Amino acid sequence: MALFKKKTGEASEADTSKLTNAEAQDVGDEAEVDDGPITPVQSEPDKAARFFEHAKTSHEAGNYEYAMQLWLRGMSFDPSDMNALESFFKAAAAFLRSGKKGVSKETTKVLDGKGPTNKFTLALLQWGIKPESASSAVRATDLSSKLGLPETTYWLGERAVNAVIRDKRPSVSRLKTLVASFGRVGAYDKAVETLGLAAQLDPNDSSLQNDMRNLAAQAAMSSGGYEDSDKEGGFRKNIRNLDEQRAMEEADKLTKTEDSLDRLVGMTASKYQENPDDLPAATNYAKRLIERGTEEDEANAFRVLSRAYEQSKEFRFRQMAGDLKLKRARRKLSDYRTAAEAPNASDQEKLYYAKAQRKYVEMEAEEFQLRVEAYSSDLTLKYELGKRYVELSQWNDAIPLFQASQRDPKVRISSMMLLGRCFFEIDWLDEAIQAFEEANENHKSTTDELSTEIRYNLLIALQKKASDTRDVNVAERADKIASSIALQQFDYRDIRERRNVIKALIKDLRAA
Repeated sequence: MALFKKKTGEASEADTSKLTNAEAQDVGDEAEVDDGPITPVQSEPDKAARFFEHAKTSHEAGNYEYAMQLWLRGMSFDPSDMNALESFFKAAAAFLRSGKKGVSKETTKVLDGKGPTNKFTLALLQWGIKPESASSAVRATDLSSKLGLPETTYWLGERAVNAVIRDKRPSVSRLKTLVASFGRVGAYDKAVETLGLAAQLDPNDSSLQNDMRNLAAQAAMSSGGYEDSDKEGGFRKNIRNLDEQRAMEEADKLTKTEDSLDRLVGMTASKYQENPDDLPAATNYAKRLIERGTEEDEANAFRVLSRAYEQSKEFRFRQMAGDLKLKRARRKLSDYRTAAEAPNASDQEKLYYAKAQRKYVEMEAEEFQLRVEAYSSDLTLKYELGKRYVELSQWNDAIPLFQASQRDPKVRISSMMLLGRCFFEIDWLDEAIQAFEEANENHKSTTDELSTEIRYNLLIALQKKASDTRDVNVAERADKIASSIALQQFDYRDIRERRNVIKALIKDLRAA
């Protein structure tokens, strides 16, 4: 079932209307800081997950601009998702390495909406395509803090500080803005550290020293630290030296050149070769190999991770190796798809693609089964495994997984809907109807795509029950739902034809 269809002109490779890096810089400079109040957002992880899933596929297919757009569209529903944030910047880095000069204006238009969350995602886009821009970095961090996102603000803020310090003319004003952002989310340690950098840039500003004392006091209350702050030189113990900040590892950069990737691989390779049993060294080496991403790099990374797992039995290494195996399989699957969807594709090529699709889902199921066993309390993993079982038509295996995962608020509604689907497929119609009804009642929106999909599945279950039991009341319930969907979206799937069938069924049952 396709969740997404690419609209005409949407982030297409052929779109020649581009927002260049320079134009993105201009946009960022126009409004570096938004002086609005803190406006915590209500996340909708179910909606976000649909975009995130498709973003992964787009990235693996090499459509980095569309992946960037999808990550950010998902984050407009769940801006606190750290995996999505990091994945967006990885897609942006890959996009820039491909030689593109800027994203299409259509991409910008899709993300340019009203409200603080849309401002935040647009700021991320501007920073992503201009990673050295201090103004874009500061704006994104500032907006993150005003959404009440502590972890996101900390992650962005650390990198924004680096961007400001690396600037040709480091700005005390921008550092002060970052200090305010850190303070807004309670990250007083980073606020003190950043203010210390500002004081080094402008040692004649006595107000900075006073601000540092006040922040240090807040940090002490927050974490119990800074006991030496009243001693001479005490504050200096709580800040990084400006030169050290400028010399932070290239690994902290959001995007890396080919030369810097080569240097990072070389550095981590040397440390790993000195002591192959050192697990942090193995982790760093594997990450850098994967980041550079040649075929040989990925093969070497797989060997390093497999060895680390055998040595330590720490499942995270097995999981990283599994992710890498799936990544390579997705690329191969993309090749099969390209061949199968070509205008002159043969039946054999289409058959190969269908077989490859199933094989890939089987691989995913095997990986998630291992992860569920390793992290048995992680309900999201059970949900993901359940989805793979649905794709493989393993309904009985999926049911207990969705029954468990519906306790997780992030995937509750989707779990209920898929649970209903499984019951329907094994012909447990009453249970299917109950699951769909619970999903519909618990879903906040009545007009979004997920709501429509839930009601559509419910009407199908009611229609089948009415046909099987010859119950006109059940048929009328199905007709009422079909009518509501048609009023909302007349061309939704086969809703017109299905409603005609239900109308005919009602007429037949009443005549009986």
